[in-house]
Amino acid sequence: AKMSACEAKAILLNSTKGAQTKRNSYGCGILDCDQAVKAALAVDYRTDRITTPNKTWTASFTPTAGVPLSVTMTWMRKNGMVPYNLDLAIFDAANKLVGSDTSKYNSYEKITFTPKPGTYRLVATWTNAPTFGTWSVEFAVSGLGKGGSVKQPKLASISPSSVTSWQPREVTLT
Repeated sequence: AKMSACEAKAILLNSTKGAQTKRNSYGCGILDCDQAVKAALAVDYRTDRITTPNKTWTASFTPTAGVPLSVTMTWMRKNGMVPYNLDLAIFDAANKLVGSDTSKYNSYEKITFTPKPGTYRLVATWTNAPTFGTWSVEFAVSGLGKGGSVKQPKLASISPSSVTSWQPREVTLT
């Protein structure tokens, strides 16, 4: 299976460190490329959709206790439509809110926390879903663990074998 742009976006944003509190003003942090590649190869992403009239999606997961964890949900905006607004919340086994992200101005939400032993519940809510007709929004989540299967790529060749930064060209990996 091929990874979608939305799934790649979820992995990349989930692999950032040191995000600023005002992310629209200061950026998303520093990308940990090694972590992103590990997450992609481990298939630490999944795609689903919320369809009206339901406005929520839930998933249960059991993280490793004591190890800091980030969970990121992303979606793509469509031209000519009111931007989707999804909110993200995580609850522990006692149904206590562990963390939430309710930003209205991004096409992603991210929660970082250090889990205690137990099963957690992630809740995604489509806050501005239309109230008429049937609509849906597709999203991707990274950080919950393995979500599917993907064939790990093997590099067979690179063409051309070298490219200079001052004369960039298309590079083909097969």
